[in-house]
Amino acid sequence: MITFGQQKRKDSDSHTLNDRQSWNLLCLLRNRKGKSGYCRYSPAIAAAFFVLGVLAYFFVSPQAVYKFNDSLAPEPPRKEPTPAPVLPIASDAGSRVLVASWWQRSEASKKALRELLKEGTTSLEAGGLRDELESRRLAFVPADHSDTCSTVCASVKLPNATGADTTSECSARWFNSINHCAVLLAAFPAASGCKSDYYGNDLPAFGSSAAGASAGLVLVNSRPHDYVTQCDAQGDHSWRLCPCSTGIVPAAVVTDSLHARLARTLVRQVSVLRNQLQSGIRATGQMNEWFATHRPEDVIDDIESGRVTFLETELGQSCYEACEGVGQACQMLWFDLLNNCEALHSAFPVGVNYCSETFFGRDLPAFRPSDATVLVNLMPRVYAASCGGKHSLTRRLCGCGRRKSGLKSSSTFHTVYNVQPSRYFEWQVRYMHLWFKQANMPGKITRLLTAHATDELAATIPTHVAPSPSVPNDAGYTPYNKPSAIEHWIREANPKEDIVILIDPDCMFVSPMNIVVEEGAPVAQQAFYHFEIQSDDVAMQIARRYCKNCTFLDPIAVPIIIHRRDLQRIAPLWLSKTIEIRQDRQNWPNCWNNRTCSIVGLGWTAEMFGYVFAASELGIRHEIWNLQVVPPVHTEVFASIIHYHVKIPLSDGRLWNKHSDNACCKIPWPVPANTNNLTRTFFSKLHEAHKILGEYNHTWPKGSHRYVPEV
Repeated sequence: MITFGQQKRKDSDSHTLNDRQSWNLLCLLRNRKGKSGYCRYSPAIAAAFFVLGVLAYFFVSPQAVYKFNDSLAPEPPRKEPTPAPVLPIASDAGSRVLVASWWQRSEASKKALRELLKEGTTSLEAGGLRDELESRRLAFVPADHSDTCSTVCASVKLPNATGADTTSECSARWFNSINHCAVLLAAFPAASGCKSDYYGNDLPAFGSSAAGASAGLVLVNSRPHDYVTQCDAQGDHSWRLCPCSTGIVPAAVVTDSLHARLARTLVRQVSVLRNQLQSGIRATGQMNEWFATHRPEDVIDDIESGRVTFLETELGQSCYEACEGVGQACQMLWFDLLNNCEALHSAFPVGVNYCSETFFGRDLPAFRPSDATVLVNLMPRVYAASCGGKHSLTRRLCGCGRRKSGLKSSSTFHTVYNVQPSRYFEWQVRYMHLWFKQANMPGKITRLLTAHATDELAATIPTHVAPSPSVPNDAGYTPYNKPSAIEHWIREANPKEDIVILIDPDCMFVSPMNIVVEEGAPVAQQAFYHFEIQSDDVAMQIARRYCKNCTFLDPIAVPIIIHRRDLQRIAPLWLSKTIEIRQDRQNWPNCWNNRTCSIVGLGWTAEMFGYVFAASELGIRHEIWNLQVVPPVHTEVFASIIHYHVKIPLSDGRLWNKHSDNACCKIPWPVPANTNNLTRTFFSKLHEAHKILGEYNHTWPKGSHRYVPEV
């Protein structure tokens, strides 16, 4: 265990026998007793006692010394009345003998914890755990430095849910709750103070007399997320406080629903936070940011009025699917409130051993049955929970319902993409429209063509022609065309479909994408970069320069599934933000556009950042789903779109690249037998499209560049 200054707790300090132990040992060696049965005092005995103490200091190991101890507490033993009730404790020859005061100390620790809960200083896992705190099924027991909490609890018997005395077990879920000075000082009344700059898997604990600078102090674990307290951890010179339990109320006794338990817990939590905010105390971490845009009164009203339903998913099921299954819509706003141990234990009061705050992912918070662990999302701002997130090992917690003022979207879809009339895009357009039909994609699909006139494909491909934007001194940056064409299409074509799907032309549809989104809640694909809010990497440098007063940043890319009215708001600002970024090129640091030191490559990706910053400035937050797969990054088809924007190698040495001449027609086929499912599916459909549609059905001017528009 080390401090923040990287100073290890010393192991060289002395271990001494206490007076009573030395005296009794000397009596045994000399076999001399007085009439009362105790050793007689004499100068000779005193001298012998002194010599023996010195010898013990130098020759008795710390382990041997502590074996003489008849107390789990660090202070010298004192005679105390027998506590009531007296609980059965294992007393075989190999087990420790607990001092009579351990039960009182447990009760004192519980009282201190209750006071912290009352003050709102800490929170407690609700449901069965709150009942457990008030019962005799739980005790906070001090441990000898040579014992783990697992060993200590195995020697303690407590009543179980039926009242029968049962051997207890270490309950790791309580470590965070007792990780407070007040609780520790109640358990170790001889402590001279409390320190909170130590960390380790054996903390919280009491520093024994051999603990160097921490001797006589109770020690709070200052980094519980990085150094998770463990039942089996063993400190060199720490006397641990062990939560021993015979378990929470069994499932048969839990009669209220998951929704009812969570509703009570969240109303109580939000009420505490509301009172803190009214007193001028800011919420901590993610909740401070959350309450900057959500009123506690509205949240409580939504819960108490039944506008939200809390439920758990099946293994590997998303909240989108679970909420849809009960005729409601997943609401992303609840994930932040559910992302704490208390809420998770309230939802899963039975069969959970531990709450972990060391994982992150878009399917968290959730319950992992394989090891009976509930998982808090450690990085909710970088890996924000998503309605579409799912994992084969987790059961998620979801908030389902409808917003009070929101209008339900109709299931009408319109897919759009932007191209120029060039030989490079011609085959991609024809093939994609074939795949769109084969996949039974819902709704319409329209090509947004940046040109001054229609081309030969307009006769068979639904097309909207949009002029090229005029940007001074930057005519070569064609990504301007995407936001410009989308803004022109919405304004001039006035589409009626509620849901717009934005894609790139190098997308292959393999299954229907019929995700219904509400206004203000678009869904998008994770981009190739992240925004680490506290860092100073290239992505965050760019964001701090160009995103005005942004409270969140969504690292997204196509496909994007968005309500038409949201896209109507974003498109003009998307174009202007892109222009702003590009017009500032002379002020870019080298790394912003140098892929040797950053993957961002702002020279080409300015349009991507322009969309992200526009959405953030407008307060339109995106959920991040797995909407596409990319060969060779992935090997299985688990999404509706295959995005073939990178080179695809085969095991026999062949390489396919969409930028190659005749990429549509010179297809590696057949593929090797060991080709993965995703790559095999891609080349199979590409080969099929070529057989159905053939090569270019247009004669291109001789010598024309394949990327240069014809019209």
